[in-house]
Amino acid sequence: MIELLILSNMGPSRNKPSSGRFVLNQYHAIKNNFSNEINAEYFYLDQEPKKGIAKLLRYPVFFLKFLWSYVFRLKKLDIIHVHFYFPTILLAVFYKLFRRPNVKIVVTFHGSDIYKYIPANAIYRWCNKFVDKHIFVSEELQQKFFSQENGEILSAGILDCFNFKQPDKKSEFKYQLMFAGRLDENKGSKRLISLIEKLPNCQFLVVGDGDYYQDLNKLNVNNLTLIKHATPQQLVKLYKESRFLLNLSLNESFGLVMTEAMACGTPVIATKTDGSTAQIRDDETGYLVENDECWLDENLANFINDRLNSIDFDDYIKISKAVSGSAQPYRLSVISNRLADIYFSLAAKGS
Repeated sequence: MIELLILSNMGPSRNKPSSGRFVLNQYHAIKNNFSNEINAEYFYLDQEPKKGIAKLLRYPVFFLKFLWSYVFRLKKLDIIHVHFYFPTILLAVFYKLFRRPNVKIVVTFHGSDIYKYIPANAIYRWCNKFVDKHIFVSEELQQKFFSQENGEILSAGILDCFNFKQPDKKSEFKYQLMFAGRLDENKGSKRLISLIEKLPNCQFLVVGDGDYYQDLNKLNVNNLTLIKHATPQQLVKLYKESRFLLNLSLNESFGLVMTEAMACGTPVIATKTDGSTAQIRDDETGYLVENDECWLDENLANFINDRLNSIDFDDYIKISKAVSGSAQPYRLSVISNRLADIYFSLAAKGS
């Protein structure tokens, strides 16, 4: 039996139930499908908002809990799978140095754990010496990491509930544009607010929470539906009620909300990022637009209007089918099987 710990700096909490959802899905997939061979545990730092001294002590307390739960216990870990490399990798390195030198370390890089550390500092580089397997959610992200050894491209994976159903020609979409994700600067929340105001006749659906939630909530417009949280099953319904998904990120390593929407047959209009260019074939399975403030300010509203007015139903169905097919390799069942193969291979080397 392989003793596996999935270790992440992000996980669900009372006020942020969707935080770290994709890591949690991987944990459940491994635990449910390989329970006879892998004993999986999930240890994470919840993202519950904290202030003052509590905010400053988040990581020290996280480390102490890890120390008590895993370093001081009798049962040893065989593999630690770190999600979001730095500084979470420090916990895995500490375990390897002071508890079990034989433990194997796997890291999945999600984006900000690379983007925010260019150029990589000395501690960041030193920790990488202890990593046995590197997983990147896109090829473009891997190219930005300082080391290319032991690397593999593997997305976090989407649940099987995200599936395609051809729209009824008689039905109308409830929303023309849907946005799903964190409402922060990087995800393009300022761009989104500007666009909503420029397209008063276009019905927007926004699903998410974050720094810009209140700004959106205070907009004096009639074309916005705002939902703070949605379950995967609710998201399936919302994707299918939306004509396009909108992704306006400044940086996006992969973007699984795009994958979810595409699996449901909903094309994506996205700024050019590592994640969108990895998934979308421009003008075939979606639309890529310039990731430039001036271009977006002057052209995005007209670009979207043209797509809404120029694509008839039959053409939309063709695009929708192609979109759905392109998302199939990213299903969680495929991803979890590959992860299990990685764990088995590393465990055999460590035994």
